[in-house]
Amino acid sequence: MTGSVIVSPCTPIGVVKLLESEGVPIDGQNVAVVDVGINHLLDGRIIGDLDFEGLAQKASEIIPVPGGVGPMTVDILLDNTIAFAERTWAVGVQETRRKFASA
Repeated sequence: MTGSVIVSPCTPIGVVKLLESEGVPIDGQNVAVVDVGINHLLDGRIIGDLDFEGLAQKASEIIPVPGGVGPMTVDILLDNTIAFAERTWAVGVQETRRKFASA
């Protein structure tokens, strides 16, 4: 609400980082498809939500499931965890300093 970022949404930021790392331009000229949904089939396979074969003929880039954005989502989750830990530590240090300063 104040405009300062406390936490980044893991999957959307992961998608952007994945596209950037692969050199896929995000300029409205290309059709890049990133499947972020997963389905567990009864035979044990994991597949995405999209028609990979159909989209592969139309999209300039397609990133499948599994093996696509998942690792980037985890990376952003870890970034958020570290940011929260650093903020918590910083608040704890400030509170401790205030306690000692007023003693």
